[in-house]
Amino acid sequence: MLPENPPELENHIKACISGDPESFRYVFDFSKNRIFNYVLSRTNNREDALDITQEIFVDLWKALPKFKYRSLGQFYSFIFLVAKRRLIKHYRSAKYSSELDETKIDLINGKNDQGDIADYQSLINGMKKLKKNHQETLRLRYWSGLSYQEISQIFGTKESTVKVWHFRAIQKLKKILGDNI
Repeated sequence: MLPENPPELENHIKACISGDPESFRYVFDFSKNRIFNYVLSRTNNREDALDITQEIFVDLWKALPKFKYRSLGQFYSFIFLVAKRRLIKHYRSAKYSSELDETKIDLINGKNDQGDIADYQSLINGMKKLKKNHQETLRLRYWSGLSYQEISQIFGTKESTVKVWHFRAIQKLKKILGDNI
């Protein structure tokens, strides 16, 4: 788990704004796994997720001069906004296939048997039936590993609201998937 609010992050972001590529490497290393996992949860395709994640960090480099660091949560809000915009561009420019193959399942859970593939496909299909904010809450919580507080800052809402969305999303998924969850 990443530190709550690493003091050096603010310094590295300020250095990035001044054009320091080494500081950007720190920002990249700090956030790459969470961004990649989020993008992977949206695309279900490792190659697309890698390409989009790379584009997100290019966009982030260009957008950082407009950013003023105040907190870790605010930084996550900013970077996930950049990620969402890049994903929108991806969906508009490419035909999206939601089919899963064994390689994609291996990447996500390290297993390779038909039961796992079917369970994961059921989960993805079930999530598509949820409200958009419920889907995003689950993705940010489980694929990106963000806390409720961090998710609330991304949505610009109260932490209690995010907890309610999470609870309702899980309850709805239980109804949709039955005993498979």
